[in-house]
Amino acid sequence: MIRRHIETGLRIREARVVAGLSQKDLAAALDVTVQSVSQWENGRSQPETDRLIEMAGILGVSWNWIKLGTGPKEPATIFPLEHRSAILKRVAPVWDNKKPLSVLLKVENTLDRFDENTIIAQYPAKGFLFSVYASKDYEDYDILFGDLLIFDTGVKPTAASLVFAQVTKSEMAVAQVRSLALDDDGAITASLRLLGSSREISSKVGTGNGIVAAMVEQRRFMAS
Repeated sequence: MIRRHIETGLRIREARVVAGLSQKDLAAALDVTVQSVSQWENGRSQPETDRLIEMAGILGVSWNWIKLGTGPKEPATIFPLEHRSAILKRVAPVWDNKKPLSVLLKVENTLDRFDENTIIAQYPAKGFLFSVYASKDYEDYDILFGDLLIFDTGVKPTAASLVFAQVTKSEMAVAQVRSLALDDDGAITASLRLLGSSREISSKVGTGNGIVAAMVEQRRFMAS
């Protein structure tokens, strides 16, 4: 048996017992067999991601906790997970900085592709959601190493907001908007300060080589 399946099974059992449900009760709520629930709890198999999300809602725990054992046990979302399309609008995959961001933005997420790098945001996206982990502490911005920062390509930046921007051809970075101005061509230009640096750059808003997205959510996973 895979170790992470065993650990997930132990969390499923713990949450079920705390919720006061029997294996039969949980099986009925999920429309599966009691044998399936038993196999999940024993680590012999693992439920599909959409089933796991539904289970987390029934047991009153967060999906991240029951799946990965990270973050607060209590559910982080304020939205009922009623159908697959609602879930897909909140998928914020973690950006792998070894690959161009354009590769990530072209990925069409489905529940079948969920893995340990799949994050469920609290709110539906206005554009495309993606997330990055803070690589070090930025105490001036109340960001600590390992914090998860979620960005939305459909949210327009405002003064003082944090954004994800293309700094050079090969460098992406999180920055704070210092000011916004309208240039002679009618385009919006932002003055950005890179986090953890006194370096300031000028960047276009809504262009392929400027600001990519604005930050909409920050999570801090407490040590278990």
